Amino acid sequence: DPFGVSAIGSRWSSTKKHRSERPTHLIDLQDLRRLSSQGIPDRGSHRAVAWRVLLGYLPPETSRWEEVLNRDRTLYRNLVAELFVRPDHGGGA
Repeated sequence: DPFGVSAIGSRWSSTKKHRSERPTHLIDLQDLRRLSSQGIPDRGSHRAVAWRVLLGYLPPETSRWEEVLNRDRTLYRNLVAELFVRPDHGGGA
C-alpha cells in the first residue's frame, strides 16, 4: 500500500464504493489499536500514518485520505494567506 499501514500488520477488508466501483480499503481500528500498543516501527511513514488514523485525522477508509488531505491543505493555505501579509503586497507606510 502507498501509505505503509498494511506493513504494520493492520487488517484490511475490501468493499466496493457505490459510485465509482473502486475497491476501498477499510482499516480495522481495533486491530490497529492493538498492534500500535505493542509499538509501531519508525521506518517509512508507518508511525505517522497510524497516529493520524488513531487520532481521527484520517478516516479508516483509505479511499478518503486524498480528499481529506487536499481539503486540509487548502484550508491551511487559506489560513496562511489570511494571517500573513507578503512584503511585496502592501501594508507599507
